[in-house]
Amino acid sequence: KHHPVLFLLTGHTSSMRSTEVEEQGRSHAKRAETFSEKCQRLQGSFKDWVVAPYVIEDEGEDGRCSEEDVSQLMQPQEKPLVHRLVNSNGFEACSMMSIILCMFFLGADAACFKDCSDATKVFYDVMNQFFVFMFLLEWILRVLKDGKRYFIPVKAEHVLDTGIVWICGILLGWIIPLAAADGQKSPIAQSLNVLRSMRTLRFFAFLKNFETFKMLLAGFLRTQATLAACVILLAMVDLMFGIIALELIGRFEPWGLAERGSAAWSFQNGLIQSCMGMTRFIFFDNALDMMQELMERQPYIWIFCFLHMAISAYVILNLVTAVICEKAQSMTQDNLAERAKELQEEERRTLQELRSLFLKLDADGSGQVTMEEFDAAFKVPEIRQMHWLRLYCRVNLCETPQVPCIIPLKSIPQFHVKQ
Repeated sequence: KHHPVLFLLTGHTSSMRSTEVEEQGRSHAKRAETFSEKCQRLQGSFKDWVVAPYVIEDEGEDGRCSEEDVSQLMQPQEKPLVHRLVNSNGFEACSMMSIILCMFFLGADAACFKDCSDATKVFYDVMNQFFVFMFLLEWILRVLKDGKRYFIPVKAEHVLDTGIVWICGILLGWIIPLAAADGQKSPIAQSLNVLRSMRTLRFFAFLKNFETFKMLLAGFLRTQATLAACVILLAMVDLMFGIIALELIGRFEPWGLAERGSAAWSFQNGLIQSCMGMTRFIFFDNALDMMQELMERQPYIWIFCFLHMAISAYVILNLVTAVICEKAQSMTQDNLAERAKELQEEERRTLQELRSLFLKLDADGSGQVTMEEFDAAFKVPEIRQMHWLRLYCRVNLCETPQVPCIIPLKSIPQFHVKQ
């Protein structure tokens, strides 16, 4: 006989029974749902997800509502179509799918060399032009949405995306082939066509949507200076041992002119060959067989080889691992702090949403919400679907045996938005 929300607000035992009956009725209706109705419900949920914003943009900086903010909340302005399109889940999903399919067709086109038929080559060429067009269209839409903010301030992601679209796509895919009929056959054009594979770098833009890969890429970029120093140190150590190996092994008289492909031959053909031979001891690339062959005429050469492995593999490479682990641990601590900030931001947005909702409840615009206005607002479907508001009202407004009364309804006929 009474409105179920009124029972939730009064907090009596009868309200709890009516709630249980209502939940049982819902569960029974859910079980009685037909297959077609379920498909329609899923279809509607999918459509809502496609048009929903992918990134919820913040409309305020400090979370405070001024009179201007209140007037904007009372009269919401719809964003342009391009803005809603680019910022939707459907647009981002299509962008991710195009990146994955482009990588697949680039790999298939690279593998199709002489064994593929002419029809297959034409198909791959058509798909290549299609992805160039899709990436160009995506770039144009993002520029139309952001305007000058896409270029200023300069972001590495936007610079990389622009270079991939205009250099690897437009220049190498459209301009050069159209400029000269034999452009594709010239050695310079064939060398530049290798840059088309740079479009696979867009896969990193796809990985940024996943938190695990995002942390991995961020950790790699944050340790790039340390990793570069370790690479230089490893190269210098290998160069030093390569020079010593030329004197110690390459010019050892019992070897004479070693047979091509033998262990000693690697140290008798210049510095580069000697350094490449020493790298086999770093990565244990058949290093044991190589050392045993050298020990046939130089029994104590194992000391030199083991010293190189100890410095390069056991010290420097493990140092790189330690640096990455230390950076990952520090990033974990930073993420915890960032998560705390995100929770505070989420709480601020929730309060802002609740504040705007109470302003909608104020039907007469007096700045005060009466209980009649509050109860009448639940007849609006948009408000009635907010189950979290019911829970909020039950915890903060209802007097129950389990929860003490914070704001007694009987003693406060109306309340302000700050309350």
